[in-house]
Amino acid sequence: MDLTFGPLLSEQISDALVVAELGRRDISATAFVNTMPGVDIPIIAHKGDKSLALQARALRDGISDFDARQFVDIETGADGRECLVPRDPGPDLIYVFVLIRRGGPHDRFFIVPRDDLQAWIECRCRALLRETGARAPRRFDPLPVTITLADLAPHEGAWHVIIDRL
Repeated sequence: MDLTFGPLLSEQISDALVVAELGRRDISATAFVNTMPGVDIPIIAHKGDKSLALQARALRDGISDFDARQFVDIETGADGRECLVPRDPGPDLIYVFVLIRRGGPHDRFFIVPRDDLQAWIECRCRALLRETGARAPRRFDPLPVTITLADLAPHEGAWHVIIDRL
């Protein structure tokens, strides 16, 4: 059975679980909640001077919602139709989605590089624009995109994504 907590508690638990799981893999990590925009956990390897930024996200009821405008801009083209313009991905950010379990064998972790997540969100947004005749919500409205366990399945337990970059 999946546990259901309030949003803040879910995020705090997911941060702690990710830090603990990284420790098991001999990677030093500290959670800095709400001190760095868009980044919850900077990871520092035990050896060398490499570091890597992570964003831990709790999967509530098996899903996570994003505002797609964090990843893409929607602009009006010369023909009056809406088109997607990918945003600069910024730092080498990796998302770790956490499904907190009770009564199951273990918590589940899905490790996704930001570039892969951005490509997935762009694909979803293109489909949305096709469905709506290239009309997006008003410019300042959020553009919600939901990612599910099925979407994340190929990334389950992919700790190598983090380890290989350190």
